[in-house]
Amino acid sequence: MRTGRVIAAGLAGVLALAVAGTGVAPAAAAEEQTQGTYGRMILVLDSSGSMKEPAGGGSTKIEAAKQALNTVIDDLPEDADVGMRVFGAKVFGRKQKGACEDTQLVVEPGTGNRDDLSSAVSGYKPYGETPIPVALERAAEDIGAEGKRSIILVSDGESTCGDPCPAAQAIAGQGIDLQIDVVGLSVSGKARRQLECIAEKGNGTYYDADDAEGIGESISGASQRALRPFEFTGTQVKGTPDAAAAPVVKAGQYLDTIQTRGERYYRFERTAPGTTVHFGLIFEG
Repeated sequence: MRTGRVIAAGLAGVLALAVAGTGVAPAAAAEEQTQGTYGRMILVLDSSGSMKEPAGGGSTKIEAAKQALNTVIDDLPEDADVGMRVFGAKVFGRKQKGACEDTQLVVEPGTGNRDDLSSAVSGYKPYGETPIPVALERAAEDIGAEGKRSIILVSDGESTCGDPCPAAQAIAGQGIDLQIDVVGLSVSGKARRQLECIAEKGNGTYYDADDAEGIGESISGASQRALRPFEFTGTQVKGTPDAAAAPVVKAGQYLDTIQTRGERYYRFERTAPGTTVHFGLIFEG
């Protein structure tokens, strides 16, 4: 018997446990698509002056982003709760007053706002600096603290107002079900590493986009992932704080409820010597 342990330090919610042998990816199987249950998403768009630079394919970054965003808006499910925030749209230079607070909620999250979203995209222009930390902090406030929440940051450069990674980590650590996905537009070096860090600390995914086509695919992919409805599926099981009394699980998907601090144990009987057992976990608070 092999014993698997889960640390439950102050967590409360549903735990999806997937068990598999060598060569099988267990964790992905613990989600299942459902219909009609969407979280809240906000697009956070870089409106800095560098967005007027070429994106490849004969268009600028801002033109390619606009085209992609219009496609995303057209494809939004009717009951998807979506909003839009921009940063760097009002203050031109970093030495000017308010440059590091320059972010605006241009469309509040909602379901009946598609015309407003399209209008905001039409008025989206390259202008100022890149205050990413405050934009992320305000975006987290925009989407609240309940249920599934997603921020999609679209940017082409390094923050001009401090390191945004601590802000992303602080947002993810607030105990709300939130992910920050990032689309980097033709970035490299320190700027790319910084955007990758935001996605990593924000429990999200980083997408590279080097030309107009890539920008469209990346923004669409990020939005589809963010809005994808899901629910956990599996056989109910109850882990125990005592390893000796742990329930036996076989290869498959299981659900448990975590309500207290401490540890949960599960047992898996390995019948083939030398094989590897994989345990995948997904937690929904």
